[in-house]
Amino acid sequence: MVKKLFFIATLLYIGETVSAENYLVKSPDGKIVAELNTNKSLSLQFKYNGSILLQESSIGVTLNDGTDMGKNPKVASHKLSNHKETIHAPFYRQQNFETAYQELNLKLKNGFGIILRAYDEGVAYRFYTQRKGKTIILNETAAYQFGKDKKAWLPYTTTPEKPFAMAFQNIYHETRLDTAKQDLAFLPATIDCGKAKVTILESDLEKYPGMWLKANSSKEDQEKGILRAVFAPYPKEMAYYPWRHMSHVKSTCDYIATSTGKRNYPWRIFAITEHDTQMPTNNLVYALAAPNKIGDTSWIKPGKVAWDWWNDWNLKGVDFKAGINFDTYKYYIDFATSVPLKRDDY
Repeated sequence: MVKKLFFIATLLYIGETVSAENYLVKSPDGKIVAELNTNKSLSLQFKYNGSILLQESSIGVTLNDGTDMGKNPKVASHKLSNHKETIHAPFYRQQNFETAYQELNLKLKNGFGIILRAYDEGVAYRFYTQRKGKTIILNETAAYQFGKDKKAWLPYTTTPEKPFAMAFQNIYHETRLDTAKQDLAFLPATIDCGKAKVTILESDLEKYPGMWLKANSSKEDQEKGILRAVFAPYPKEMAYYPWRHMSHVKSTCDYIATSTGKRNYPWRIFAITEHDTQMPTNNLVYALAAPNKIGDTSWIKPGKVAWDWWNDWNLKGVDFKAGINFDTYKYYIDFATSVPLKRDDY
């Protein structure tokens, strides 16, 4: 009898250990379930209406002191909570909007942690540190696994020889993940997962390089349909382009970011939409951005803007040569001051 009770108690202990390695968050409407796994490595996956959209995907951060929070993570504590917020957005497409989510705050014993949230509109996570002193991040790892047969829309860099030095302008290439080019793609990037589309985004990006994605980095990535995160290295030396009056990176360090003391790192966002019309109205990037830091905004009056490189586009019926010149700038100034501004104009 004693042995039987001991055996049952052992099973219960093992069950608690196993379940403690998997942490779930659910969207308020119950359609989205995201799972963070801490067994041997840190990984994320999520489902929508019971269908897996993101398969088990490795995530983590590596430091110059040898810390790799993605490997054998040791959990110090975890907290699950529900939240509702009203986001004040004076210059957004609406003055205010409501948002709700379930949040997991997972603290690790190495001084790092991860926050995972599930909204009705998608999933988001970010790393944070509570360490004192200087932190040097060698790399942030992410291997988002969708499946090789999934269709994706990727905007590739226009300068493959110097992929990070570009204007973030390109058409979207429609491709299957297993046949996608190995060139770096910038965000947003969208993947058709069948039941819904997933658009990868980021928010609260400050003193940190933006995320890029690369397909087919290896045969395994090709077979599993993995988009792997890539980050520009930290600038070491700057140079100057006189003709454009702008600086550029001349040489780089062997790490991607530095910070001092406690800080939050950027949000990684997966916007989930059944219909394409839902993509441009998804509020997650705004909802997860840092709060207003300038205080009173009543003095700001948004107006019409124009980009001087494009000033001569569709500018007809004028008595001067349209282009990047003084007469064109005066024309646009007069136009901006003569047109009454309505909220629908911005």
